[in-house]
Amino acid sequence: MTFDSPGSDQLTPPSPLRLQPPSLLSPYPDSASPPRSNSVDLSTLRRDIELLSVSSGDSDIASDTDFEPPTPAESVRTFRSKSHDPTTSDSGDYHILPSEHVWLPSSTGSSASADSECYVGEKDCRRSGEKRRCAACHVVAHTNCFSLLAKLNLNCKTTFRDYASKKTPSKESTDGLTAHHWIHKWRHEGRCNTCGKSFKEKMFFQGKEKKETIAVACSWCKESYHLKNCFARDKLEERCNRGALKEMIVPPTWILRLANRKRSSRTPTHPRKHKKSHRQFVVKPTDLWSSGPSQPLLVFVNPKSGGNKGSKALHTLCWLLNPRQVFDITSLKGPKFGLEMFRKVVTQLRILVCGGDGTVGWVLSTLDNLNWPAYPPMAIMPLGTGNDLARCMGWGGVFSDEPISQLMQAILHETSVTHLDRWRIDVEPNTTCSLEEEDDGMQSALPLTVMNNYFSIGADAHVALQFHHSRSANPQMLNSRLKNRIAYGGLGTIDLFKRSWKDLSDYITLECDGVDVTGRIKELKLHCILFHNITYYAGGTIPWGESNDSKPSCCDGKVEVLGFTTATLAALQMGGKGERIAQCSKVKVTTNKAIPMQVDGEPCLLAPSVITLGFHSKVPMLKREKKTPCTPNLMRRGTRYGQKDSHVQSTSLIIQLPVIVVGRADYDTYKDCFERLKDTAYEIGIVNIESEAELDSARVLIQRLLVEHNSLPYEPDKNWRFLDYVSNAEEGTFRVSRQQEHVQSVSDVCNTDECLLILDHAFPSITDREAVELFQTQHV
Repeated sequence: MTFDSPGSDQLTPPSPLRLQPPSLLSPYPDSASPPRSNSVDLSTLRRDIELLSVSSGDSDIASDTDFEPPTPAESVRTFRSKSHDPTTSDSGDYHILPSEHVWLPSSTGSSASADSECYVGEKDCRRSGEKRRCAACHVVAHTNCFSLLAKLNLNCKTTFRDYASKKTPSKESTDGLTAHHWIHKWRHEGRCNTCGKSFKEKMFFQGKEKKETIAVACSWCKESYHLKNCFARDKLEERCNRGALKEMIVPPTWILRLANRKRSSRTPTHPRKHKKSHRQFVVKPTDLWSSGPSQPLLVFVNPKSGGNKGSKALHTLCWLLNPRQVFDITSLKGPKFGLEMFRKVVTQLRILVCGGDGTVGWVLSTLDNLNWPAYPPMAIMPLGTGNDLARCMGWGGVFSDEPISQLMQAILHETSVTHLDRWRIDVEPNTTCSLEEEDDGMQSALPLTVMNNYFSIGADAHVALQFHHSRSANPQMLNSRLKNRIAYGGLGTIDLFKRSWKDLSDYITLECDGVDVTGRIKELKLHCILFHNITYYAGGTIPWGESNDSKPSCCDGKVEVLGFTTATLAALQMGGKGERIAQCSKVKVTTNKAIPMQVDGEPCLLAPSVITLGFHSKVPMLKREKKTPCTPNLMRRGTRYGQKDSHVQSTSLIIQLPVIVVGRADYDTYKDCFERLKDTAYEIGIVNIESEAELDSARVLIQRLLVEHNSLPYEPDKNWRFLDYVSNAEEGTFRVSRQQEHVQSVSDVCNTDECLLILDHAFPSITDREAVELFQTQHV
């Protein structure tokens, strides 16, 4: 395979290709043929930058008759951890390359501001097949163009190293693992790290003029530059520092793929010997990366949680971090593989669980089974339905309006280590009780033997069991948080009138720290008993109340015992609370009838039993605390990249900036697609303001526009919010907190040559406005 010299019209003899550190993946502005990757001499790439004006005819790929490209099926094979079976030693992960792409549908986990052009360029693109997008480096290509990417060695960023380079890695391979991974962009949001200006693409092309690449960005550290004037050639040989998240990104030098130790067919097998499981990958800190992460992060994602949010979070985290440290917990049938892979960094490790409280319990129970001597502190991205443990740890009840990159910063800078008590539940059959009739669904054991959040008996568990049966029978009907809440509320309302467990006290006895409190249950005529470990319950309610006396804690070695009637259970969502029975460290419950019970949301109908609840362990958790008014990525532009002595001065010129408003319904629908969101907006006027003016100053001017406007199609609300479509453009558009307006400038949240975007809940959606206009037209 030969290439033209960028400065010559005739073919030159090919120079031998040699592996170089990942270099600039940047095409000529009008061709996809020239080399752009880590298999090409750096001198070629330097000429590429110097001679950007070269025409497409100056570079052609020579005859490829001697080249056998891989099939699309081979090229599309992913290297993400969910693509292999960790229980077998001949998994497909042994046949992949460390720099293979992770192909996903181009619309998955991407926003409208993302680059959507095929990476091979206009000249060589075959323009056929589905467009795919790499989750790790955000390169886009048609499926029929995968072979061209492989042919040109346009690889993804390297995520691990092989066993062959374990002992004596060459300097060349070491540089390839620690250098930048530059890729070109036809479309790019954000600002240039050199000049501070935004990236603007040409909207119209005349004559032979073709679309040009406007930016070059590193898929590791996320630095981006204008390709023509701002990108320095020495960046090609510079070592990448992994950017703002470097303290949690696991470098490829730490992730080692072990040799494939296949047993020879001639070697006799010994069935009596225990077959030791073989791990494919291991994470081991090395000296190759002297400034390694201080808090390497292991991520488990449940993509089924939170509707599409879990799947989107999985793809975004593959982009922000090393894809080898992000695991799909459902595809791997649990977190065991990821935990075993990261066992050697347990003293530094942090864990992020993206899912509901059940996913957190899944990880903790797996740690129990693996007998880890010390558990890593755990953070939570709340994607479940209740998320009570996430609320207790300061992560909120729902993850909706915060960039994931900002959540990563919060894990680094806004957390402290606290602890969570866990309780063991032992069940033994009650042999003194004889069953008159046996229920088909009756069980002799609880679904879980360790409680993290709560354990309940009676009416509440009865509703949970009915919901569980309904969802098992019709999973397609109950597949979102909203539908789950509606169904749960409906079943609870029916149970409220039936009062199914009004005689609960006739079938149980309860002892708390050796004291019999059964009389209290009969006195209050309770329908439900709750053993509670954390502050929140049932989606954010506080059943114990908020009084200072005997305040509950998740790490005080005590569990709170409360009682409810069906009426007080229903009143919880309106601020009600339960009847306090005791705070104790040991509980004994004896039942003489099959009663519904649930442990951390897992219900069952338990046969007559003797149940003992006692202390199991104390595990570390990361609690989010707002220590600073802003996170590092919200710093002012002049110091955002640590360039205190930069020659670029802060712009103080007055600019005329259009202000447009969008409604809540349209924002919820199109917040991941800025161009579509902008189409639903209404321009309320133009403000004259400095680009570096703080947002609280801009608020005063915009509020004056709203008050003085003569023909607004709605009555504005004073509590409108600024929208940021620049800082985290890859993830979408996000609301700016009112508390952060004094530390952010206008240029931090918008392109000053485009518009300033605000959100007003009172503003009607575009559908409502079109309906009003149609009605007015018909009645004129």
